[in-house]
Amino acid sequence: MGRNTTGIVVPDAGHFIPDEQPDAVADALAEFLTDAR
Repeated sequence: MGRNTTGIVVPDAGHFIPDEQPDAVADALAEFLTDAR
């Protein structure tokens, strides 16, 4: 199990979240990586 995990809800996305909401995914990843430093 991972120790540093995060879950988010991306509005207006189905099963292909990176394809459907790429900006939301990029923002969430950037925030996660910044917080992990």
